[in-house]
Amino acid sequence: MTIQDIIEYAQENNFNLEGMRFKIGENTDEPRYFGIYFDQQWYVYRTKSDGSKVFYYEGNSEDEACNIVLDHIDEQIDRREIATTNHIRKNKRRTLLVIVVIMIIAGVVLYKALQKPVHHDGYYVDGDQIYYVQDHEIYYFNQSWFPLNQVVSDEWYQDYYYGSNYEFENIEDEFYYSSYYDGDDVYYDSGEEDDYDSNNENTGE
Repeated sequence: MTIQDIIEYAQENNFNLEGMRFKIGENTDEPRYFGIYFDQQWYVYRTKSDGSKVFYYEGNSEDEACNIVLDHIDEQIDRREIATTNHIRKNKRRTLLVIVVIMIIAGVVLYKALQKPVHHDGYYVDGDQIYYVQDHEIYYFNQSWFPLNQVVSDEWYQDYYYGSNYEFENIEDEFYYSSYYDGDDVYYDSGEEDDYDSNNENTGE
């Protein structure tokens, strides 16, 4: 596997790698890019919102580095296809809205009656405000992600939990792409660990 193979793979499948925020063969400090480049050895990296880098791979194997990049390309394509499929399904479910609402309400009532409070990691929605909980830390979205720095009740976790995924109009607004996300594994040729997260990773966004 080489970077040329990645480029040809993208062309054959009509993938716009730049639009998907991938840099192939280029070292960039632009925020929220995933890239690969060669400088005496191979580097696979992701830039955070502040332009700083976290590395998935540093080593001499172009094949291993390229396979990491290819996995992330395929994962992003899968995420977009899921979002598109969900949008189509929503349009088809309008005639079943009343039944779905009744089932959801019944499920919530039963859950509250039988379960103790559980603090899920994932998205929470309170009105128009979107939150994300990660390791008991709460973040809120306002064009970007910020720490909430506020204590909430157990009932809040139950009432406003949305799920592990949220369909943003702009996929880059997902918490996965924020500088606060901390859930990936890092691949190092030396075997050393980094504080960065990978969703295989699935990477996990």
